[in-house]
Amino acid sequence: MTGLLLLTMVSGVTLVAGTVQTVAGFGFALLAVPLLSLVLSPIEAIATCAILGVSNAAMVAAGSVRDVPWKLVLLLLAGSVLGMPFGLKILLGFPPDTLRLLVGVVAVSMALAIAFGARWQHRRRSSLLAGFVSGVLSTACGLNGPPIVLHLQAAGITTSRFRAAISTFFLLNGVFSLTAFSVAGVLDRPALERAAVALPMLLAGNWLGHRLVPRLDPASFRVLVLLLLGLSSTVVAVDAVLRLVG
Repeated sequence: MTGLLLLTMVSGVTLVAGTVQTVAGFGFALLAVPLLSLVLSPIEAIATCAILGVSNAAMVAAGSVRDVPWKLVLLLLAGSVLGMPFGLKILLGFPPDTLRLLVGVVAVSMALAIAFGARWQHRRRSSLLAGFVSGVLSTACGLNGPPIVLHLQAAGITTSRFRAAISTFFLLNGVFSLTAFSVAGVLDRPALERAAVALPMLLAGNWLGHRLVPRLDPASFRVLVLLLLGLSSTVVAVDAVLRLVG
């Protein structure tokens, strides 16, 4: 694949994932990491999405600072930081096709859990545990969101506080993830260059998402997002299995 075609695909995926994240409050990594894993190595896809994910979370979080439930977010973040070293060992220790399979299976499982309304018990200890699992998944396969979505769904908070909490967590979690990736040598110049090229599409997705929010039926859009996540993740899982058996 030529460099221009690759960058075009990265930019296109970024536009769609950025729009989904802005409208739904989640889904950037769940959509972008599996799709980019089809054209990049898993480590390259995870590193690129980590940079873009932090940028997107910063834009979403900037408009909702007043609604952030800080005590809950900081508990989740503490657990996440504790889990990151374990995820990093998985990322650096598994072969590429096994990582692709992990990305696909985790993404499908998490999308199904969200679709069927699973809940992660909402207590202080469970907040730390949800954060820990998110931290492991963050550095292992770039999919830090689902445990946090499941936990916040059980918290009974308003939609505005949900969006504020999850975007702020993604921002802070992403900063720590990028630091871990940088120390481990995962965050390299090509990943930074891919993210820089795709950044305008991220801005466009954020702009488009904000204009779609008042025009979309939340329930219908949620179903569409989960179907898209499930389809993209299944494609990656099947591709990984074919690579492993072939």
